[in-house]
Amino acid sequence: MLTHTPAEHMPAVLTKLKKQLDTYQLENGKYVSLTFHVCYLPYRNDIKTADQFLEELENEMMMNEL
Repeated sequence: MLTHTPAEHMPAVLTKLKKQLDTYQLENGKYVSLTFHVCYLPYRNDIKTADQFLEELENEMMMNEL
């Protein structure tokens, strides 16, 4: 969670994450490509419960893949 990151900085954050996490070297020396689902959800007054929050996060994650 990045609790103090404004929406306008999210493209830079996602670019850095993709660059750092795109390829991973296994202990046997081989490389694998990794894919992550991420989301950015700013504070909203209409989200009142944890279940609503999680539902919104799941919807956002489906749209953002690194």
